[in-house]
Amino acid sequence: TDGILHDTVLGAIPNTVKFSGSGGEPVKVSMDGFGSDYLFTGNSKASAAGTAVNVVPVQTEDQDSFAVGSYITIDAATDSTFRKVTAKTAASLTFAGTAGTWALNDPILAALPTGTHGGSPLSGSDGTVTWTPSGRAAISLILKSWEISVDNGIKMIEDEALRETSSDFIVGYRKVTGNFSFLARKDWVRSMAHRNLFTAVDVALTIGSAAGKRFVFDLDKIEGGFQAPEYPEADEVVLNFPFTALSTGTGEAELKITAN
Repeated sequence: TDGILHDTVLGAIPNTVKFSGSGGEPVKVSMDGFGSDYLFTGNSKASAAGTAVNVVPVQTEDQDSFAVGSYITIDAATDSTFRKVTAKTAASLTFAGTAGTWALNDPILAALPTGTHGGSPLSGSDGTVTWTPSGRAAISLILKSWEISVDNGIKMIEDEALRETSSDFIVGYRKVTGNFSFLARKDWVRSMAHRNLFTAVDVALTIGSAAGKRFVFDLDKIEGGFQAPEYPEADEVVLNFPFTALSTGTGEAELKITAN
C-alpha cells in the first residue's frame, strides 16, 4: 500500500483513436488526446489521531503529494469511504462529506475505484473483409494485418493569459486513415489493374462471426495509395494499401462502426 500513486486527468478529450489487428492476436484499441488539468495523489500516514472530524494531518514530508480535488481513503481496511480533498493547509487535508475517525499512523491512500470489465477480447483471426469497387464485383482479401485511425484534429486552447489550465478546444478537420496488409492473389491484382475503371471503393471489415459478438467497420468510400510489394526470398508476396476514407454525405460518414 505504501507504493500507491495516482494520476488523474480532468477534462480528458480523445483526439486520435486507432483500431488494429493481425492474425493470432486480439483486436486492439489505442487512444491519445489532451486534458485540461491534472491531479497527483500520493500516500502517507496520519500524523495524529482524529475522531469525527473532516481534517486529517499527513506526514510533513508528504504534504505536497496531495492535490486539491484528489480522492483519498483513510485506513481503507476499516473504512472504504472515498473522500474528496477540498482544501489543504500545509500538512492538513480538509475533505468533504462524512466526518472520519482514524488512529495515529493509519494509512492515507489514493482512492482507486474498482474497475468493471465485461465481455471477451475480439480475436484477430475471426472475421471477413470485403472490397467492392464501384461497378465491379466484390472480392475478399486475405489480410495479414490492418489498422484504422480516426484523427479529430482537435487543438487545445492552452496559451491563454491569466490561466494555468486549458479552458476549451477548437474542433479541427477530421481524418480517417488506415492501412491494409494482405497477400497478393490473382483476383486482387486484377482488380487493382482495373482501378482506373472505378471511382470509389467500399470496404467492410467484420471482426468476429457469432451474432451479438461482431464489430463491423464500414468504409463506404476510400481513396487508396500504393506501396511497393514486399518480395521475401522464400515467402508469400505481401501488398500494403494505405488509404484515406472519404465522406459520402453529411455528418461523420467516413467510418461507421456497428456492433451486431
